[in-house]
Amino acid sequence: MRGLRSIPEFEGHSASSAGAGALVGAAICPRVDARIWATAPDGADFTKAHAARQLDADRVSGAALILTASKAERAAVARVDSSARARTFTLREAVALAETDVAVSDIDESAPAFERFAATLNGRRGLTPPAARAARSSFARWFRGAAGGDPLDVVDGHVLGDRQHDVALDEVTETVDRLLTVLARFGS
Repeated sequence: MRGLRSIPEFEGHSASSAGAGALVGAAICPRVDARIWATAPDGADFTKAHAARQLDADRVSGAALILTASKAERAAVARVDSSARARTFTLREAVALAETDVAVSDIDESAPAFERFAATLNGRRGLTPPAARAARSSFARWFRGAAGGDPLDVVDGHVLGDRQHDVALDEVTETVDRLLTVLARFGS
């Protein structure tokens, strides 16, 4: 994950991706590739090496924290391994839960950072209001594309055209930046 290396508590951890409906071996989306090259030159190795992988039980069981784009994909993870529900969140859900100040007890402070983070998020479920999608002006909705659907989901820009794809990429970038901010606070 972009920026994760800069957080000492999470040094040595890695991020990977897999899809419930991935076309195994497919290259990264050209729009995402261009975005990564433009914003993170060190991501070039990632984009060249990227090949889509299928979500499977080994990947799920080995992950301390699982982030999905949508609630449907979160459910797909639970179908692969129901014990993963406590550490599986949509990206937007994880950020919303992490940004609250609800105290959670019974966290094993000696556990690795991602396990503690996932346990904290899981402990806050149901105790915080759901994430709200930022309201856009009618001009912004017309010009950039409306962000619709569930506020916990990242809109799938791949199926909505170029403008909506860019909106989805902007949302992911903003949400990942917010996640890195809360991870840095969590780690300190």
